[in-house]
Amino acid sequence: MAILDSRKIEDIAAENINILNVQIVEGIENVASALKGLPESELSQAYMEQLKKFEKNYNEAVLPFVEKFNDVLRNQFPELFSKIQKATAALETVKSRTDSSSVAQVDTDAIPVM
Repeated sequence: MAILDSRKIEDIAAENINILNVQIVEGIENVASALKGLPESELSQAYMEQLKKFEKNYNEAVLPFVEKFNDVLRNQFPELFSKIQKATAALETVKSRTDSSSVAQVDTDAIPVM
């Protein structure tokens, strides 16, 4: 017995795979057209700029999938989702309190070797 209706999961997955495939194809086409004809000296910088644009567009396309994923999880497993939210919030709190400026640096040369 499946925990969730597998057809619903397959429908969500198929819809989002199509969206992501379109983003990938459009991204490749955009990068190729932007780089076509550029001199070698400009290719690296132009490629990095196009890659950043692609990443932004791709992430925007993925966001609705993540939201749907969370909706299904929230609706089907509310207790589990609540625990995940609490654990995530705790992790974010720890991450925000721990940055490189607050971590003590250890002088390894001052530690005697036995």
